[in-house]
Amino acid sequence: MTDIGADPATDAPLERFRLRAVDGEDLAVIAACLQGALSCYGEMGFDEAENRFALILVRYSWEKAARQVAADTGALDLDGGPTVDMPNDPAALGQQRTALRFETVDVVRLRGIDRAEPNKVLEVLTLSVREIDSRVMVHIMFADGSEVCLEAAQLDARLEDLEDLDNLGAPDEPPAS
Repeated sequence: MTDIGADPATDAPLERFRLRAVDGEDLAVIAACLQGALSCYGEMGFDEAENRFALILVRYSWEKAARQVAADTGALDLDGGPTVDMPNDPAALGQQRTALRFETVDVVRLRGIDRAEPNKVLEVLTLSVREIDSRVMVHIMFADGSEVCLEAAQLDARLEDLEDLDNLGAPDEPPAS
């Protein structure tokens, strides 16, 4: 399901996610990564010829916060060890620009999304999937009650981080290292 990726030279984990979902459990992992992510209608697109729906989001970097907490405290709860509190301040989490795409999509329905407001910010609540008559229905639900509904032949979702927004410098300064 998931491929976080590794540097071939050092075998160290890369900073960017590449995740793939082919079933409900896989999609739940992607949904957890995208909880609270921000997007807008203007960042969504459906390529009918390729049967592909895609959107660009800005997600919180929960994994970066976990690495920082582990580095600061020397502990991380992976196997029932001592629990470490994650930051409560969303700004402390960092942000990652991310692409999410779905393949084999035949139909896209919008509910509660105003196409006349392409820049209205939408906050992701969750993603869900269900099967009806051998078709897959994917729902991307937003905090304001709106949603995108996708009908597809099968579930094939891919999330890929594009850039770490925390490492982008101001226009006149180089990116932070």
